[in-house]
Amino acid sequence: MSEILQWAAMGPDDRALNPLEAFLRGDEEAFAGVVRAYNTRLLAYARAFLNDPEDCREAVQDAFLRFHQSRGAIHANPQAWLFKVVRNLCIDQRRRQARRTADPSQVLPFPAAFHPDERLKVHEALAALPERDRAVVCLKVLEGLSYQEIGDALGLSAGNVGFILHHALRKLASILSAGGRA
Repeated sequence: MSEILQWAAMGPDDRALNPLEAFLRGDEEAFAGVVRAYNTRLLAYARAFLNDPEDCREAVQDAFLRFHQSRGAIHANPQAWLFKVVRNLCIDQRRRQARRTADPSQVLPFPAAFHPDERLKVHEALAALPERDRAVVCLKVLEGLSYQEIGDALGLSAGNVGFILHHALRKLASILSAGGRA
C-alpha cells in the first residue's frame, strides 16, 4: 500500500527525471524508461565481456528481468546494481561457452568508442588485462561511473577502484606502446 502512496505523491516530472528511482518506488510505467535509458549502455558494457551480440542482448534482457523481479530488494544505487548483474551474467555466459568450446581464450571485444583503425589494437590490449581491470576501465572510461558506483558494482572500495584503474590504464598504455602505438 505504501508503494501506491509513494507513486501517487510523485508528479510526472519526478517519474520522468529518474526512471530507476521511479520504478523502485512503484511506478510500473517507469520500467520502460529504465530500459530506454540503459539498454544501449548495458549492451556496450556486455560487449566488453562477450563476442556474440546475441549473447550480449540476452544478458542485458535477463538483467532487466532480474531488475524488475528484484524491485523490493534493491536499496542502494540501482544503476550500479544493473551493471553488476550484467557483468555477472556475462561472466556466467563465458564460463558456459568455455566448457563447450575447445579454445576458451577468445579475444573479448571493446565497445566502439575508438577510431576504427585503433579498435583492433584496443581489443587486444583490453583482452590482455585481467577481468576485474577490464571491468573497471569499461565502467569508468565508457560509462563515466564514479569510483563509488564502480565499487558498488564490483564489490570494491572507491579507493581500490582508483588504484585498479590507475594500474590498468598504465598496463593498457604499455601494451599499446609495445604494439607500435605511442
